[in-house]
Amino acid sequence: MREITMTRPLSEVFSSIRLPAECAFHPQIRVPRHMGKNKIVRQTGDKPLKRILIISFVLLYAALSVAAQTQEKRLDSSPQSFRTFVWRFKSAAGKSDKTQVAALTRFPFKYGFDAGDEGTMTRLQFLKRFKEVFGDRPREFLSEKNPLFSRGDDGSYMISTEDAAHLIFVKSKGTFKFTAYIVEP
Repeated sequence: MREITMTRPLSEVFSSIRLPAECAFHPQIRVPRHMGKNKIVRQTGDKPLKRILIISFVLLYAALSVAAQTQEKRLDSSPQSFRTFVWRFKSAAGKSDKTQVAALTRFPFKYGFDAGDEGTMTRLQFLKRFKEVFGDRPREFLSEKNPLFSRGDDGSYMISTEDAAHLIFVKSKGTFKFTAYIVEP
C-alpha cells in the first residue's frame, strides 16, 4: 500500500473545486461565464419562504391576542337575560335564601374548593353545605361590581372573580342554572 502525502492544505483543495451552475443543492451558484467572470450569486429561493413564515407568525400572534382580548369581557357586556338571572341569583344568595338558590341550581352540582376537595352535590347536600359554597357572609359572595364574563364552547356562561373563583351557569329549558363553583388554588 502506498502512502499519500498532501502538499496543499485541504481548504485550498476544496476551494479550487468548481461546481457547475446546475448544482441546486449548493448554497452558492456560479454564474455562467458569459454573464460575468467568476461571479458568485446566493440562492434567493429561501428568502421568500422566510418572509412567509415571519408574516404568518406575526398574523397568528395578532389573531391570538385579539381573540384573548375579546374573550375577557365584563358581566355588563353579557346578554340581558343572563344579567337579570345573575341579579336574582346574587339577591337570593345575599339573603341566604337556600331554597331560592337551590331552585336556581342544576343538580348534581359540581364543586372544587381546593386541590383534592372536589366532587358533586345533590340538592340535599347543597342545602346542608350552603355555607361552604357561599361563606359565612353570603352578602359578600360575588360582591364585585363587574366581574369577568366568558362563554364556553359548550354554551356555558362563566363568571370569574378577583379571588380566582369561577361560577359556571348553563341555559336549560329557557332559564339559566348554576351548575358549578370552582376555586383555583
